[in-house]
Amino acid sequence: MKNILIYSPQLAAYGGIEQHLCLLARHLGVARHLVTLITTSNSLGLPMRNLLAEGGCRLIELDYPCGSASRARKLAWLTFKLISLKKSRWDVIYTNGQGGLARVLWVLGHAGTRILHHHHTSADLAEQKFWGASFLRVLKTAPLLVSNSFSAAKNISRVTGRNDVEVLSYVTADLFSIEEWAEFRRSEDPKIKLGFCGRLIAEKGIDVICELSKRPELADISWHIHGSGVGYGPKYFSAYPGVYYHGPYAGLDDYKKILRNLDGVILYTKHSEGRPLALIEAMSAGLPWIATDRGGTTELAIDPVNSRLVDMNSSIDQLAMATRRFATDILSGVTIRVAQRLVYEKNFSPHVVSRKWMDFMCL
Repeated sequence: MKNILIYSPQLAAYGGIEQHLCLLARHLGVARHLVTLITTSNSLGLPMRNLLAEGGCRLIELDYPCGSASRARKLAWLTFKLISLKKSRWDVIYTNGQGGLARVLWVLGHAGTRILHHHHTSADLAEQKFWGASFLRVLKTAPLLVSNSFSAAKNISRVTGRNDVEVLSYVTADLFSIEEWAEFRRSEDPKIKLGFCGRLIAEKGIDVICELSKRPELADISWHIHGSGVGYGPKYFSAYPGVYYHGPYAGLDDYKKILRNLDGVILYTKHSEGRPLALIEAMSAGLPWIATDRGGTTELAIDPVNSRLVDMNSSIDQLAMATRRFATDILSGVTIRVAQRLVYEKNFSPHVVSRKWMDFMCL
């Protein structure tokens, strides 16, 4: 049994890193480790809090909404919390995020403590422009450094000179039991339903989807947008009759319903990615996906029939052609949900990934 401290600078109500941290904490707790999660925000949603409770995990949080506390306020609060946290002997200290405050928690370690920092985004050149000197010290001095993709690990290595970056995927929720998944059947709707789930920002290719919806050769596709973002609301999507905007979603039950209704997932992102969580979760449902080949996305395309990559410099015409082939293959049965689900079970399922994390953390 290990005493484990997990720190994240901020936790939103719901999101990829929130799900990873809370699921990992729950897995550790169920394995009879003692887990404390500390964060300098209090915006974590009820579904995520329930995951922590299922693992018997303790949550310590600053009483400020996500993103609202200043660095000085966070530092003062963390420094005060060190007084009580020092009373425990920590076997593992896991820190996360792109702030320099992670090093504050490291002082709680002793000679036998495994101290690791997890960088969960792409670490590309555009992102590096926002890294401050204090965060670079975190990357350079973390006793153990973990990235979520080989692509991001290479980017970090170029900046830090380190060649010891470990690569571990997100811990995700297995949204469907084998029994539920086996019941999947494509509806008789003649329209092929392609969907996007996540933050609605231009970098995720939302505008590309809207442009594709106007192409006559793709008229048999309906496009389903799930999520929220500034500038992307009902008024924006009303200009695109083939695009159905469903709004934000919260919790795994909502997400399961969304994936049940789709034939495939699309991610024509314009910026670099780690290993996109939306694609991993699509694979848990056995759904095929198509995405631009950026960052760690290629590391998910183990089965090229069910996981399609398009060149990141593709024109809109080339994207339309790739989408046409993808949709035709879905309709004709070329893509196979069983094969996609098996790839997920072997490589990205929660029992596989959580075991790798626990083995790494609790040597």
